[in-house]
Amino acid sequence: MQVQIKIQGLEEIVSKLKSLRVKGEEIEGALEEAVGRPLYNATSKAFQTQTSPFGQKWKALNQATLKAKKGRGKILFDRGRLSDSLAMQVSGKTLFVGVNAGERFQYGLSHQFGSKKKNIAARPFLPIDENGLLPTDMIKKIQRNLTEYFSS
Repeated sequence: MQVQIKIQGLEEIVSKLKSLRVKGEEIEGALEEAVGRPLYNATSKAFQTQTSPFGQKWKALNQATLKAKKGRGKILFDRGRLSDSLAMQVSGKTLFVGVNAGERFQYGLSHQFGSKKKNIAARPFLPIDENGLLPTDMIKKIQRNLTEYFSS
């Protein structure tokens, strides 16, 4: 089961991309390099630094989890399925940046937003908040990247 999250707050970028599409310009490269790459890198960095793309440190592991891991291991890293599943794909006018891990339940979604049912603390790794908004600095970076991409 795939969960889609629509990112809000990029109306200006979407408008620019639509106008370029009308002009017949190629947008796949722009989506990959100017939009996808920063989102992918921010997500990858979150796993490395154990900090959300919004700058908050992830909640520490509880004592039971630490005991099971014998006091070692990174947060959100058991066998590496979640971080190893990080992917970016562009197809036409669609960009996917995210993870695809967990067969029994929405593993990534549960960790991104937390799960009371599974007693999982929210440890955001994707650069979106609970409202589907990107950090302001990410929006500015994407806008700069698009300007540079289409200026060259």
